[in-house]
Amino acid sequence: MERCPVELWLRIVTLACTDGGYTGCSLCLVSQRMRHIVESVRFLSISLVHEEQLLAFSRLLPDPDSQYSPPVIRHLLIFVKLYFRSDPEGKSRGESLQQATRKIISVAAPNVETLVVHQARYDLVFSMLKFPALRDLSLDGLSSSSEINISRFPALRRLHLGSSQVLLDFWSDLAHFARSLTHLRISGIALSRTISPFLLILLDLPIQNHAESIAAIRRDNEYTLSSADAANAVAFAEGLPALEHIVIQPYKIGIVSRRAPGIREHYLMKYGLVRIARACAQAQGTKKLYVLPDSPAYSVDEARRDWLEMVEGGDGPWSASADGYGVGASVHNQRQEEHGAHDVRPPPHLLRRIPHQALPTEGELPPTS
Repeated sequence: MERCPVELWLRIVTLACTDGGYTGCSLCLVSQRMRHIVESVRFLSISLVHEEQLLAFSRLLPDPDSQYSPPVIRHLLIFVKLYFRSDPEGKSRGESLQQATRKIISVAAPNVETLVVHQARYDLVFSMLKFPALRDLSLDGLSSSSEINISRFPALRRLHLGSSQVLLDFWSDLAHFARSLTHLRISGIALSRTISPFLLILLDLPIQNHAESIAAIRRDNEYTLSSADAANAVAFAEGLPALEHIVIQPYKIGIVSRRAPGIREHYLMKYGLVRIARACAQAQGTKKLYVLPDSPAYSVDEARRDWLEMVEGGDGPWSASADGYGVGASVHNQRQEEHGAHDVRPPPHLLRRIPHQALPTEGELPPTS
């Protein structure tokens, strides 16, 4: 160890400290020399999935008025479900957890490139923080706010929403949030009547080439945009000029609720989405839609797996593919351009893939009564 140059050790530990903090902390215990080497990179990737982890890491960070420089955090995951109780002790703990979350994200904001925040009851939109280097963002949902400013997220390219109400206003908020967005994934969609008609406009499908499929989508969806909504949809689509890849994951309906009100509409929504995805696959345009298999709520295990894949150069939540060269391959190529040729990434064909959602048959649709 003494014979190895510090610069070489620094390169080694930088590549090693990509697992959320465990390796960096372990290397600090090896020796004083190793601790000195690791100190500048031990917090490059941080994963916090328990309340105690959140509080402990917050205490490690210097206060804003401290003379010490804050650490550089490039990849951050916070997936801590906060429970607020009415008793004084529960309220105090809830406030402490929220303060810890705000402190950690504010320290990470200037340098963070990959950010995942779920279940933490933290509204990134209303935080008014600036994220100049942020490229990959995963949130529970996108809240409406007149304070959204594109300049706060100038580098954001890929956005994943764990759950969201996809109304027409959602697309307007999205255009204000990140005009340079190229990839969008929405998980947990259920009973969205407007999404199929809007995607027909956003994806700019040539109607003359897919007239039969589009007519079937409009018929099955049992909902069409009014002339005013259609005009707004065109304006919203123009506000997202770089958005080319959309990944949709419908919510998984339980067996018990198959005959509940609105379930047929949910299946018709899926039916329309898959038709649009197939029309996009056949079209010659660059805009594509991918439909993933149904899934329940985005879990902490799934979020951490996706986050670790992105930190290590994989696809993470962008693993959808219909033809062997899908959204995962586009993300791979885009990230190579962002990070430069020196950043070695695995080839697209080695990355994990998720197949298209199978098209529901007529027999799978629940009865109307």
